[in-house]
Amino acid sequence: MQLQLHSNTAPNEDTWAFKPIGSPFPDNPVKVLGQQNMYVALWYKNGKPVHGYAWNDAGVVQASFPYGKAELTGKVDLGGMIQVLQYNGDHNSLGYWYEWIKYKDRFEKTDERQLVRCGDSMPILWVNRPGGTLLGTLNMKTEEAYFSQAGKAECVLGKPLSEMMIIVRNLKGSPPWCPCDTCLTEQLTAHYGNEGNVEDETEQGPAAEEGAPGSIGQAETGTGATTANSTAEDGTGATSANGTVEDIYASLDSLNL
Repeated sequence: MQLQLHSNTAPNEDTWAFKPIGSPFPDNPVKVLGQQNMYVALWYKNGKPVHGYAWNDAGVVQASFPYGKAELTGKVDLGGMIQVLQYNGDHNSLGYWYEWIKYKDRFEKTDERQLVRCGDSMPILWVNRPGGTLLGTLNMKTEEAYFSQAGKAECVLGKPLSEMMIIVRNLKGSPPWCPCDTCLTEQLTAHYGNEGNVEDETEQGPAAEEGAPGSIGQAETGTGATTANSTAEDGTGATSANGTVEDIYASLDSLNL
């Protein structure tokens, strides 16, 4: 069933948390696609933006950035502040949601997508990298991408960039299986046709359907960033006015929507 989702509000600006290395890790950081402890980060070297990755080290901020042929990390190398991308809200309040797409697709749907960038620098994800996935920085003018790990930085040019992933702000609709109340109501309304029936169904919950399965599980939206093949993460324990998120998902699942 294809749903026609509502229009979002006018998009807000990206939010970056300014954090010294070793300070408490910020709330609602944007995760790197497919990674459990890698987050989108930004740093300035001699006034120029460089993207890299941050991680939560027992509750405090650590980060890695490529610069020249070296990896810069820790208080001595980085000094001052780094920035960690945040997603403090949802598509209803912010007017956008984060999505990862291939670099080669960056010119598609430009009326719906905005690149996450700072000047001529943007974060780029090397998913199939030998030795493990890394988030690095791309010079949009020269199309040179740099990635850092284990004290070194490596450069990638040309055709290999096309299959790498970049992060964009999607201004249309919502992430797949968004757990917010608005999207859940729209999904049920699309099936039942009016809000009265939606309220009846949410009040009944899964017990109204014999053999109704358990909840699908929590979606991943705390990162803000999703793809068509990933779910969102919401650690808030969000509930609907007429039932819990888990109840509503279970009802949807039992109806084979």
